Amino acid sequence: MKRKLILSWIGIILYAAFIPIYIRGSSVIHHDSSFIVFGLHAIITIVFAVFPFVNKRHISINRIILSYLAMMSIDFGVAGIIEKQLTLKLAQHGSIDYFDVVYQTLSLFSFASDAAKENVPLVLNIARYTAVTTTIALLLTIFASKLTNWLRVKFYANHVIICGLSEAGSRMAKSFLEKGIPVVAIELDSQNNETENIKALGGIVFQGNAYDELILKDAGIERSKYVIAVTGNDELNIDIVSKVSRLRKVNKTSLVCYAHVQESAKKRLYRQHEIFNDITDKFDARIFNLFDMSARQIVHQYPPDSDAENQGVNIRDHSVRIMVAGDGALANALVRQTALTGHYESLQKPLVYLDQAVKNPINAESITLKQIIDIETIAIEKSCDGNLAISRLIICFDNEVEGYKYLTRILQLGVDKSIPVLFCAPHSAGLTALFRGSAFFRDFPRVTFFDVVENVFQHHVLIDDENDDLAKRIHAYYRSIYPSNPNDRTWEQLTEDIRDSNRLAADHMKIKERAADRLRNGTPSCSEGEIFNILAQMEHNRWFAEKVLAGYVKEIHSGPRNAIEQEVRKLHPLLLRWTELDSENQQANVERIKHLYQTLHPNHIA
Repeated sequence: MKRKLILSWIGIILYAAFIPIYIRGSSVIHHDSSFIVFGLHAIITIVFAVFPFVNKRHISINRIILSYLAMMSIDFGVAGIIEKQLTLKLAQHGSIDYFDVVYQTLSLFSFASDAAKENVPLVLNIARYTAVTTTIALLLTIFASKLTNWLRVKFYANHVIICGLSEAGSRMAKSFLEKGIPVVAIELDSQNNETENIKALGGIVFQGNAYDELILKDAGIERSKYVIAVTGNDELNIDIVSKVSRLRKVNKTSLVCYAHVQESAKKRLYRQHEIFNDITDKFDARIFNLFDMSARQIVHQYPPDSDAENQGVNIRDHSVRIMVAGDGALANALVRQTALTGHYESLQKPLVYLDQAVKNPINAESITLKQIIDIETIAIEKSCDGNLAISRLIICFDNEVEGYKYLTRILQLGVDKSIPVLFCAPHSAGLTALFRGSAFFRDFPRVTFFDVVENVFQHHVLIDDENDDLAKRIHAYYRSIYPSNPNDRTWEQLTEDIRDSNRLAADHMKIKERAADRLRNGTPSCSEGEIFNILAQMEHNRWFAEKVLAGYVKEIHSGPRNAIEQEVRKLHPLLLRWTELDSENQQANVERIKHLYQTLHPNHIA
């Protein structure tokens, strides 16, 4: 750094001395215009002197060099043209046309200087070449980047196109680049700092509207494998998917297109659109939601049954209980996720406690949810009561400030001494960056931070190949035993709703595996028959919850009705609780879960 500064100052000193020494031998020194020449030179010299100390982190070296060349061209051009006018006696009575000086100086950059070639002063000759060099370099800077991007994309195949470099889009782009997958991003805001960050990591960034057909074609839409629309505008994300579906209709390669929708309710409505149900081998459109995916990741990374087990709770005899403190979409998604997956070997309803001092986040769905889980509101002070056996307190406010105020309050109450606390941070920057590593929170080892954007907008979360592989195998198994089912189709031909149904079953397989281990190794241990009987009931409870939350009702029509009509009308004759099933259907469920386990995990249960 010191060496660079020394070299910079040597160059500045030489530059500062050049014009005064040169002008001393010219006619300018004896003319009134000398103060203009020296004043302009002094100003530009000061700029050069100060510039090395300016924070240039976001300024490229190319722009710095171009700025230096442009200022030097103007400095030398003014001095040279004034000297030339005096030499050729173009000024009458010692007067100089300064407007002409300005015009001719600017003309140097446009290759249109009309100055005669003879008797050209040295500084003007220097200015001519530096001005032309500046103009050519500027044109190359403007167009070379676009040309380079265009040429690089031409050699891309199976790359991902990220539409929008918001916090979510940037995190997603970095995740794909870390996996070695080429990324082409489209960002409308030219001032977005993430543009340079993605470029530095090897990504390509086009500036423009991702809905623009030409921009999409420049990004290589015809050869891409994934398109992820995360612009921050739900309607624009859906429009991008619609545009891509039209562009890719005749292409040979397959494409999966994801659209982020912020509101869970809106997501379920968009799911009904034909774009997300007209599945082909070449185009597959999907919708995802930050809060739904966050809830799934929280339950996956911090399993409530494992938390309860670590606290000495016998899950075989007690329901698994969590407490959710939040007033927004993530709190609602967590309660829904608990209803979908919180079915354990106790065979009791999951129990969710809500803080009575916080606005209830589930009013709109409380009637449906209460068919599946028990929901109780209590004072946060009561959560310290060991008799409640709460496995974890999850704090998930949409407003970051309110979340930290709540966290500080429960730490003052000593809640974390009784139960582990998970704090869901909406953003990885801001208060989270300030507090996460602070000495204050280091004194509370049972407080864990979960960065929502950081954990969700990841390649392995959005494109969960491992879980999808298990879901495909589950679908193949049920397809083999129900050949006349309306969903007797290949995985690629299934609607996203049916795929998600299989993914939920795959998620719960991991819960059943942990339950089977506890049942086998517990006191008293269970026999193989008892284990499969409990696992069958767990699976039926999970399936019942999934169907109820999806809007299904029990079929009460006594006449014949085909399976497709039942699926369309969301009717099912066996939408009953386990105890309401006859013994024949109960035994059939046990056999199915046994055969499924033997198919998927032949060595897991002996």
